[in-house]
Amino acid sequence: MTDNSRNSESSALRVGMVGNLTMGVAGVAASILSNSEALMVDGLFSLVGFFSAMVAIRVGRQSAAGADADRPFGYAMDEAVFTTFRSLSLLGLVVFAFTNAVAKIAAYAGGTTPAPVRFEVIGVYTFVICLICAGLWFNHHRSWKKTGEASDILKLEARAAAFDGAITGCAGVGFGIVFLLQGTSLAFIAPVGDSIIVVVLCLVASGTYWSDFKSSMGEVLGVSASQDVVASVHRVVTEVVTKHDVDLVDVAVLKAGRTFSTAVYVNPKAAISGLQVDAISTEIRTVLLKQFKQAEVLVIVSESGRESFKPV
Repeated sequence: MTDNSRNSESSALRVGMVGNLTMGVAGVAASILSNSEALMVDGLFSLVGFFSAMVAIRVGRQSAAGADADRPFGYAMDEAVFTTFRSLSLLGLVVFAFTNAVAKIAAYAGGTTPAPVRFEVIGVYTFVICLICAGLWFNHHRSWKKTGEASDILKLEARAAAFDGAITGCAGVGFGIVFLLQGTSLAFIAPVGDSIIVVVLCLVASGTYWSDFKSSMGEVLGVSASQDVVASVHRVVTEVVTKHDVDLVDVAVLKAGRTFSTAVYVNPKAAISGLQVDAISTEIRTVLLKQFKQAEVLVIVSESGRESFKPV
């Protein structure tokens, strides 16, 4: 990415830090004032986002750094590791909140009546948090576009802001329903309405966070890039290689954050110099950089490609 893109990313993440800290403190305060566990969970999600943004600023700056003595293959994998642990942290919070809410529902079924929720604060809290989330989503999405849609961190943060806003809005609607149930034949639900909302929120959130975790974990483990990406890269590589006196044996593509790493296995038809191999690599990378904002290419002379790495 260019310096302007990196500055745009860092600026958006700093705004995200302020927004998430504000929402986190507001969630904890509103939870205490309203006696609502759902608002506490909502606030904790935002606080995770605050600490994540702090780390993300450093990761975003470092992931664009080239190879050095400490990291001979560069720092691109840092972004994938970051998204993995962010998703894992949120999943841990979901499991904790879900378990606690189910325990409260079970206790209510056993005869223990929880303290009543005070609804006065919840409407104001829901409106303010949804407004902040909408602003964060817009800012992250706009900055993501400025980076040429290259920053997985901004893409993740934009989606997280939108999701947080949707979750808070749904929680507000849920509390409205619980409030209306008072004085009806379904009033017996009201005492555990807060816990029921937490359970529903956790079930909805777990799907999104689990999907993010699987995707980023796949990058950390070195799972091949998507079939569409591999096919696209293979076409580019084929077009370049046909200009040179070599046969294309195999192509492997990995995605780590915003960087796509491609290993190209070629079998020369005649003697080939290191300078010629470098020229092929440079030409492929130049073309790929028109498609990806960050791309690395390694050309390997081989007759069997990845087959040569299989255990004997």
